[in-house]
Amino acid sequence: MKLTKEETPENMWDIVKAQEKKYGNLSTPEIDWRPDVGSEIID
Repeated sequence: MKLTKEETPENMWDIVKAQEKKYGNLSTPEIDWRPDVGSEIID
């Protein structure tokens, strides 16, 4: 997102709101770790 001086938001939350309108809300209630997390074999 490239901004000019005239378009510069007052704070980062304005950027967050603009991106949420464009891309949708990406927040998740809980991370989905999948069953293979922690299954790594470390030598």
